Amino acid sequence: LDLDANVQSLIVEKDIEIAIAEATFSADSFGVARIPITSEDQGLLYYYQIDGGDIMQGLFDNGELILNLPDQGSYNVSIFAKDYSLNQSSTHDIIVISNGIDSSAGYERNILIEKFTADWCGPCVGSSDSFRDLLSLDTEAFDKVNMIRFGVHEHLLYSLSGDVQDFVRSRKDFYNGVSSVPTVFSNGFESESHPNIFQDIQRTGLNFTSYDINVDFNSSNDYIDVTISNLSDSADDAIITAVIVEDSYTYNQAPGSNGQTYFAHSLLDVFDNEVDLTATSSNSQTITYELSDITIPPISWNNDSNTRIPTDFSFIIFIQKTDGSKEVLQSAKLSLDDWDGK
Repeated sequence: LDLDANVQSLIVEKDIEIAIAEATFSADSFGVARIPITSEDQGLLYYYQIDGGDIMQGLFDNGELILNLPDQGSYNVSIFAKDYSLNQSSTHDIIVISNGIDSSAGYERNILIEKFTADWCGPCVGSSDSFRDLLSLDTEAFDKVNMIRFGVHEHLLYSLSGDVQDFVRSRKDFYNGVSSVPTVFSNGFESESHPNIFQDIQRTGLNFTSYDINVDFNSSNDYIDVTISNLSDSADDAIITAVIVEDSYTYNQAPGSNGQTYFAHSLLDVFDNEVDLTATSSNSQTITYELSDITIPPISWNNDSNTRIPTDFSFIIFIQKTDGSKEVLQSAKLSLDDWDGK
């Protein structure tokens, strides 16, 4: 696992030490192995190699390297770390045993994409095109991805109510500030902003979850019933958030300076009743959302000289951990084809 000689020559030598207490680990019923790693060094990036294959950068969460091993087998795994100066630790070799995925142990996890972007940002056009192509060409991505677009200092943001603008700012703060656009988070972890394939936005180890969300729209009374099921005896420390987005809109002329005319999954409003997660295996959790609580704003641009009224809506709900990991445990989407936004 030595680095290329040209890269190695640039390294300022420094001793980096990591420790893995055990030599053998077992994956859980989702095919996920969590490898505890300790180190006195801060800001390390962890890498792994399975059975002599490609070297991959790993997902490191709460002191654990997360490996996704969905197929049954015994795997030889090599692990090392690097710091931002490219100093590298020694390699640790372990064995991970996986019994594969027990389909009765969990639900497939959908992917919540939160994208911070703007109508004045050049690279944001390519990001929008990448997601549009991926969701239109990849059936799995279309079925699993629930996206929320957050505008940053642009016409869609300024068209929202003050409370919703505060919500957008709170999401930026939740992710420790978003200093540039486009920035994308996939199930709570920073992700590829210009994805080419589904795997670019699917985080390792987050394929399955113990939570399921069922969403039912009562169009005659304009309310949405949500039922959350959990296969576990206890609920994670998490909150439930629900929003309304505009599915898509194409302008005749670009509303901003970057030339972009197609906008999708744009945030319009947020339900006030953010709820703590309580669902367990013995007690599902039911929440009712009244669409009468929602105000669809007119969208204005060109210094308010142009205005339109959104008409194409979806309801998105997600469960997100509050223990510091920011992991999104599950999400769901419902198209509101029979709702006129009033």
